[in-house]
Amino acid sequence: MLNLGLGIKVKKLGGGVPPPPPRDPDTTAFMNATGIPDDSTVYYTGTPQEITGTGLWTAIDTLVLDLKDASLWSDLQAFYPFVGGTASTHKWNLKNPLDTDAAFRLTWGGGITHDRLGVTGNGTNAYGNTHIVPSTDINGDSSFGFKIGNNADSLAVIGSILNLSNGEYMYVYPRYSNAALFTQYEDVNISSASYSNTDSTGFYRFNQLGTAYKALKDNTLKTSRTATGVYPNIPIALFCLNTDNVSFADFGVFNATSFDFFTKGLSSVEMTDLNTIKNDFETALAR
Repeated sequence: MLNLGLGIKVKKLGGGVPPPPPRDPDTTAFMNATGIPDDSTVYYTGTPQEITGTGLWTAIDTLVLDLKDASLWSDLQAFYPFVGGTASTHKWNLKNPLDTDAAFRLTWGGGITHDRLGVTGNGTNAYGNTHIVPSTDINGDSSFGFKIGNNADSLAVIGSILNLSNGEYMYVYPRYSNAALFTQYEDVNISSASYSNTDSTGFYRFNQLGTAYKALKDNTLKTSRTATGVYPNIPIALFCLNTDNVSFADFGVFNATSFDFFTKGLSSVEMTDLNTIKNDFETALAR
């Protein structure tokens, strides 16, 4: 018996596996949606990314707590951390893990590859539909970003285009003919922006505050400009362009480990904090 003072005695617990630590409720909601148990089940066996279910829970819990500590959680619209290695575990939105379009869970199509490193397009027909409509779900200052894990010269990793010939554009080609090409909720007449980019791997962030637009890679400013435009009113697609909500085009072969979307533009401090948080999360998963 353990004597804790004041005459109170508590029976000493026996041996065995200790219970998992307390988790943030948002961690629990997300991880329960994925179906990954908080236990010693091993994932990605025999690879550098080998990890237990408890390890995945801890990585997500740290991510959630870090986002909250940095005051980023409340303005987060969607975050796709891609854990578990399957289509069914990769579809969930960390911020709102309900199985509905309104909760922005991903709908997969075509030949997407799901594995320990995240999600990879095939350049032919692979896509993910976020169901996020910029004009209604984001409309205003905003920020979005992702991590690319492979070096490829390819087409889009994200896109939403209304009226292909003369309308509202949002897209990113991380590396196309050794340049990063992108627009950020802008009218096609403004044209795309670009910067030299011979390696597509890294963390990308596209930030808008009013008419001020910034593009960063690995938290380094690559280019900025002043522009105005209109938010598309069709959902954002991953690994391709959603064109007029009728068809998908410009499929990419990029491997993405995560995507995030914010309903506000981020300050320089917030972008630095977010870059650190995401780096720590990816490091925890060895990817």
